[in-house]
Amino acid sequence: MLQKRLIDIHGATVKELRAYIANEGKRLNQQLVEIQKRGLTETSFGYEALANSSKNRDFLGVSKSGRLKVNLNTRGLERGELQRLARLIDRTTAYQTITVTGIKEYYGKVFATLRSKYPGLAQFSDKQLEDILKTEGWESAKTTLGSSQAFEMVGSADNADKIMTFLESSGAGKSIESYTKDFNEFTGASYVWQPAEDIPFTSTTK
Repeated sequence: MLQKRLIDIHGATVKELRAYIANEGKRLNQQLVEIQKRGLTETSFGYEALANSSKNRDFLGVSKSGRLKVNLNTRGLERGELQRLARLIDRTTAYQTITVTGIKEYYGKVFATLRSKYPGLAQFSDKQLEDILKTEGWESAKTTLGSSQAFEMVGSADNADKIMTFLESSGAGKSIESYTKDFNEFTGASYVWQPAEDIPFTSTTK
């Protein structure tokens, strides 16, 4: 759920904008530190949006420890620039996944939904599913089989370590038959690909 805006950025005075940037910006930078320290940057949609948007580059910097941060120095900034910086902070803090707690809650719901839709995934913990979905080969699996069938395939085997090893070592470009044959031989599963409507899981609270 998006957070309620703490300031009317359009109507705020320069003083109000500076205070908002100092207070909420400091809080945001603390959250960014925790996300980076815990290695959660790839699972935070908020962090990714902040780091990868060219519109944000003027306001981003690096801390002494080498971590991404928002530059909160407002000295010399005109009202329009203050508004831009305030909007950046406002947009980023609205993401559920900009906090460690928010990330855990978001993915807890995601994995619960996936387990409900694909019962075979119930055997894996949240951490195991997270690790599986982080492998480079997961994208290849989705490309080859379709996301629904890729989840079915993963759920057909009972060893998360073997699945991860397979996904990390498998490449794209294989036929469905060849890909599933290799998967079954490596993991000991008996997955059979079946065409199905492919509706990937999505959420608006990221």
